[in-house]
Amino acid sequence: MEFEIGEIIVNEELEISDIQLDVIKQYPELEDLEVTPSSVEQNFTHPNSYGYDKVKVKEVSADELNITPTKETQKYIGLYGEVNISAVDSSIDSNIVAENIKEGIKILGVEGNVEELNGEERTATPTKQTQIINPSQNKNAITQMTINPIPDEYIIPEGTINIVENGIHDVTAYANANINVVGEKTVFFYDYDGTLLYSYSKNAFLALTAMPPNPTHRGLVSQGWNWTLSDAKTFVANYDELDIGQTYTTSSALSEFDIELTPTTGLSVKLNMNGTKNWGDGTSDTSNSHTYSDVGKYTISCDGTNLGNGALFYQSSSDINYYVISARITNVKSIPNSLLNNCYSLETVILPMEVTDYVACIQNCKSLKALIFPSGVQKFDTAFSDNYSLETVVIPKSVTNVGGYTFQNCYGLKRLVIPSVVSIGGYFAYNCYNLKKVIMGDAVNSVSSNAFYNCYLLEYVRMSNTIKTIESYAFFGCFSLKKLIIPDTTTTINSSSFENCFSLETVQLGSSIKTIQGSAFRSNYALKRINLPNTITILNSMAFQSNYSLEEIVMPNKLTSISGGLFSDNFKIKLYDFTNFTSTPSLSNTNVFRGIKEICKIVVPDDLYATWISATNWSTFANYIIKESDYNAS
Repeated sequence: MEFEIGEIIVNEELEISDIQLDVIKQYPELEDLEVTPSSVEQNFTHPNSYGYDKVKVKEVSADELNITPTKETQKYIGLYGEVNISAVDSSIDSNIVAENIKEGIKILGVEGNVEELNGEERTATPTKQTQIINPSQNKNAITQMTINPIPDEYIIPEGTINIVENGIHDVTAYANANINVVGEKTVFFYDYDGTLLYSYSKNAFLALTAMPPNPTHRGLVSQGWNWTLSDAKTFVANYDELDIGQTYTTSSALSEFDIELTPTTGLSVKLNMNGTKNWGDGTSDTSNSHTYSDVGKYTISCDGTNLGNGALFYQSSSDINYYVISARITNVKSIPNSLLNNCYSLETVILPMEVTDYVACIQNCKSLKALIFPSGVQKFDTAFSDNYSLETVVIPKSVTNVGGYTFQNCYGLKRLVIPSVVSIGGYFAYNCYNLKKVIMGDAVNSVSSNAFYNCYLLEYVRMSNTIKTIESYAFFGCFSLKKLIIPDTTTTINSSSFENCFSLETVQLGSSIKTIQGSAFRSNYALKRINLPNTITILNSMAFQSNYSLEEIVMPNKLTSISGGLFSDNFKIKLYDFTNFTSTPSLSNTNVFRGIKEICKIVVPDDLYATWISATNWSTFANYIIKESDYNAS
């Protein structure tokens, strides 16, 4: 049998260090004891007095103290001593009510009555009245409410809007508006190629103390603007608008021509000009022709001062020039006819400062976009027609004479300011389809026939205050023209001058008009009313025919006869006012009032009524003729 003493294991009869163990008492094996803690002291004695080898104390956690409050007071005695739990009822929390508890659930004796949520999204638009928004049928809640914007009619204006630009502004939401519009830009400064460099409103321009800076370009020397500041300010003060352009000479003091040769153009070039030519390929001579060794771009320069008669590159309508791209002409005093005609690829041209007259010299240049004339130019005649891409033309004060066909068929031209011209020639801007605005200075005394024929987009014409005569078809087919003011100096409007001006709504005739020829205002579909001044003595046939919107005409009392078809097919007209007449005018035939409707009244003086209804051809319209007194009483 073995025993454990420290770390020594011995037998009963074993000697240890020469010591004889006479008697070693035998003990049984010791036991382990598990103890549960409690709130009082505990003593443990082994029943056989041997003792315990180990005492194991069980783990106690707070989870064992797990108390649910009730409506009764509770007391707990345990490891933690005595714990008192107060009674709980619904008065402790006022939110424990049936309306806050789901149906079928009881809390502290309170049974809920809230139905299960069955929500929806709603949308409402504000109105002037109070609105109560409830869930719709079969729903018991609103989970999201969307409020639409306040309708414009309910917006209460408040605050102030500052308006600084022309245009349409919505001011309905504002109580006040501060308007500080600088003004529409009406004064424009252009470079030689049509590039817009500067623009000003009338007031801003008049406030300038110096012209804006001159632009700079390599190879060019600025010669300044083609208007002086003083002259420009005078014109703008009177007419509101003006175009001004920059002029140049070349820094080489030579005329220069940029060309591009391709397999299509060939390699042979002609230049109809005296002097030495530097052909741009390393060769120079005085010949008027040259053949290059290869295609490509070249610049020809020439020191000549005389251009030969006819085309500069010997081109013609049957021999189109495709290779010249740009022309910069200097130190030349005259320009021959056909100079640059039919140069289809010509994009830019700088005109010489010395030339005063241009006659049929830059026509049919399909790619040319701008013409800026130096201040010494005086005359144009058939000079620039058929330049389809031409958009910008700047005319200086010095130009006083423009002949016929000057800008005919320049489809891209958008605006013309004609400052000092005395007479605008026939077909001047014929078929300029994109022309929108024409400003005439007061030097203009006549507009020749077909001058602005078929300018479909022409919206505004500022007539010269010195015009005496507007010739036939001058503004025929100007579909977009809306308002027309004829100056007091004008005495004659010739046939079809404003025929087919479909958008013309307002016509103000000057006080000196004597004659309006046939079809002058025919087919002006938008015209509603016209007052014919008493200076008029002649109204020829069909002058106001087919004006479908015309409702009222005040007739001139010096009119002695009314020509055939004068007012025919004016289906909406309600009133012909003859009340200021002192005698009955003759009526050439019954076609004068063809298409007259029952709503129309021909009002005449009371004392002329009897004569009027019995006069030749007037008697046909007796049912429409009414005394002035009866008309006023109706």
